Amino acid sequence: MISDSREGQVIEWIYALAFSSVNIFGIIGGYFGIKSDEYRHMTNRLFCVIIYSVVFTFIGRQTGYIKAGDIEKLAENLFPFMNHRLWYFYCYICLVLLKPYINQFIKILNRNSYFHLLILCFVCFSVIETLINRDPLGSINFGYSLCWLIYMYMWGAFIKLYLDNYEVNLALCIIAGIGGTFFTVFSKYTIPKMGVLLYWDDRMLYNYTSPFMVVSALCAVLVFERTVNIGSNLLRKIFLLLSQMAFGVYIIHCHPFILDNFVRDSEVWNHVFNANEHGGGHCDL
Repeated sequence: MISDSREGQVIEWIYALAFSSVNIFGIIGGYFGIKSDEYRHMTNRLFCVIIYSVVFTFIGRQTGYIKAGDIEKLAENLFPFMNHRLWYFYCYICLVLLKPYINQFIKILNRNSYFHLLILCFVCFSVIETLINRDPLGSINFGYSLCWLIYMYMWGAFIKLYLDNYEVNLALCIIAGIGGTFFTVFSKYTIPKMGVLLYWDDRMLYNYTSPFMVVSALCAVLVFERTVNIGSNLLRKIFLLLSQMAFGVYIIHCHPFILDNFVRDSEVWNHVFNANEHGGGHCDL
């Protein structure tokens, strides 16, 4: 939970603005992935995870972070998939492997059936799950799951297949995207006052499955796609470079050695996120 200090309030807005980035990543993956079945990027990123894990495990062993005979910590650092570390990358690998079959399924559907399926999933997985603040199916986990990543992928594929030449109201998309962020931040201060809804809490809209996060992500992609030639080779190379850089930061940030020694125990983390009081925070990705 972010503190109510001045720094915390600034972070609150940045946090809400950036929270839909994971959904955006999934949507963009579907936008490009529906026309491609390449596996090269997956193997490159898997190799990157192996190299970083070996290097940080070695450093941790030399600095005393991993004690001699501590097999559990050694395994956790060498295989960061344990204990839900790098869960998003694990889901990404599964998505890439399933992509040819997902694409075949998508191409079987006509436009109306496809859109109705997306809306039905939106109601069941986003709206209802947010309202009850529970995961009744046990498979969505508020967006921390392969099922949700596949759902975002399908939205991206739909945009590529059916909305490329469709007239989109950019002003409405911008208003809806900003409005989603505003209501997310606003909910933090209003929901606690609604004491009758005991199963609601002030962070309930800070989930990937929140309707406001989904709408913000979709609007961001639509606006960007209409204002920039997202399909150009140059822009695709820029996307690839930025994604590789972001992935490197993600691997470093979420590795147990870095997270435990330089993130969770930092003074900034404890001051802004009240880490000591609220369990030390967590690595969203």
